Amino acid sequence: WRGRGGTASFMGSEGGPWVCLAHLAVRRLRARHLAAAAETSLTKSARRRSTDNAAAMRGAAKMDTAKSRAHSRLHWVKPRMAVEVKMTDEELAGRWYGGIVREGVNAEGAVCLRYDDLIEDGGSRIVETAVFADIRPKPPAPRQGWSKQLVEGSLVNLRFDDAWWPAVIVELIDGDIFSVRFADHEEAPRPCSLADLRPMWEFDAAEPASERAWTMI
Repeated sequence: WRGRGGTASFMGSEGGPWVCLAHLAVRRLRARHLAAAAETSLTKSARRRSTDNAAAMRGAAKMDTAKSRAHSRLHWVKPRMAVEVKMTDEELAGRWYGGIVREGVNAEGAVCLRYDDLIEDGGSRIVETAVFADIRPKPPAPRQGWSKQLVEGSLVNLRFDDAWWPAVIVELIDGDIFSVRFADHEEAPRPCSLADLRPMWEFDAAEPASERAWTMI
């Protein structure tokens, strides 16, 4: 040590013990900060992986649930069965097209269907495999005398352009000739015969083989 003015103090030359201790303390503190930062980063990464895994599991569970619901909803679908499919494409929305089931419901909840009246450019009937939002058996024939209940505003299906369209009765013109308009299109009413009309049916898949499966709207 060296005193100046009668005061004693510890002094170290440059790089002396006190400076070395200070540098060592700084390095230790920095190492602790780096270790803490690394641990925080690993924790965040683990949390992200956990969150991603949980999201993937939820997505897979939802997909499995959707498939299970599709199978449950379509338990009645059998090969060679006559069915109808309701279109959801913007240009075809609301129309029911007939077809024949080629294969039953697959593992994805999809049905292979050959359409009756949708034709490819080559002339063959279109075959499609899809998860249909609305598919049902071919509806039963109307009960005898059902047309006597038709009045202005009655909901029916109109056979037009190879499909069954939702339509509304405007008036009875004469005998079995009606004036109808499309329910979802702003077009002028058109005349049609009773042969091109049928009830608007609602299907309950819970009892597909029962007469109660069909309700006339």
